[in-house]
Amino acid sequence: MINRKFCSTKKVSGKDFIDGCSFSVEYLLKSLKENDKEFQQKFGKKNVKEVNAYDISDGRGVASVVLRCTIHFINSDETYSTILKVPGLEVFKEIQTKHDGKCDMFDESFNSNHQKECNFYNIMAPLLEGPIPKVYKTEDWILNEKEGCIHMEDLSQKGKTFNYFESVNLEQIKSFIQSLAKIHKSNLSADPKIWKEKFVEDDQFFTFYQEILETQIEPFLKDCPRETHLDLGLPGVIVHGDMHSGNLLWKINKNGEIQNELEAIVDWQIVHEGSQMADLAKFLVHTADGNIRREAETFAFDFYRECLIKEFGGDSSKVPYNVEQLRNAYYYVFALQAFFTFQLVPIFFAAVKHKYESKDEQKAVYDKGIQKALDAYQDLDRIYNGEMKDVFEKYGL
Repeated sequence: MINRKFCSTKKVSGKDFIDGCSFSVEYLLKSLKENDKEFQQKFGKKNVKEVNAYDISDGRGVASVVLRCTIHFINSDETYSTILKVPGLEVFKEIQTKHDGKCDMFDESFNSNHQKECNFYNIMAPLLEGPIPKVYKTEDWILNEKEGCIHMEDLSQKGKTFNYFESVNLEQIKSFIQSLAKIHKSNLSADPKIWKEKFVEDDQFFTFYQEILETQIEPFLKDCPRETHLDLGLPGVIVHGDMHSGNLLWKINKNGEIQNELEAIVDWQIVHEGSQMADLAKFLVHTADGNIRREAETFAFDFYRECLIKEFGGDSSKVPYNVEQLRNAYYYVFALQAFFTFQLVPIFFAAVKHKYESKDEQKAVYDKGIQKALDAYQDLDRIYNGEMKDVFEKYGL
């Protein structure tokens, strides 16, 4: 995987491009002055001396460069930072090579995902309550013609992410569930004409992962995430779809230490309509060690329903489904996500390998990822011989 980093400490004029993208300082400042109220109030009349930019994703953003742009002002020690998220394809070149060019759909797929994220921030985000970042401006990405971007608030001083090989704890899981319930309540209360059928899954991107698995489970892959929640009597909601550690920022204290409260959910690139349990299943499979996930599964569904009823002001009639329905919906998405765990370990390991100097450290980290995958597969075997035995027999998994 290619890791892009950019930095600049030179003085710039408005026409200069920000390092790492094709957007100018003039573009950035214009967007701030027009859309960012905090910048308008504090710095709108100040003259800019220079802009520094560097990629803060540090291997966690696998499909975009996340540029933290720091603005310095003349005759002032104050600075202001903001984010330009620029989609790109370079990080997947190694995967394309390994698959002998079979991944040509990436160009159109990632372009579509960027547009989907822009639509989410412009159409859906204003309707939702919860830890969603402020976005000031979006630009469409036109392949081979025009670079796209999302200009958003800088959360890097408010929160931090884990990497794939670190684990959330039980209190953080509860915070995530509370945030999920808040998002779902506002989603279910919104006018469906605004969002229904506006966010559909990317068939090409989904097919690519099916090819990686090299298994005959296509019917299951197609049906599992799209139809089961409806069969189980659950309404569809907006699903983030990519709940791994790099897309979750946790609040930090004054010493920069991660706390138990969720600060923001970022990277809504594969947002789609789906199951209420989709994001919870992906979150637990990919961010929690097996033992912690298993403990969380003993209370998560009851707790989610309690939180959702609370968001509806205690009106349980607004949540006309039971814990068993939620649990079954979770199992369907869990089954799908478990298939991906072994394939994701080397991808995320390549992004963080440089942080560990010794071979022993690298092996320990990699082995932890493999253990997470093994735990998921063990539980998959358990539910296929229990709660989902009918699914096992239907699809021959």
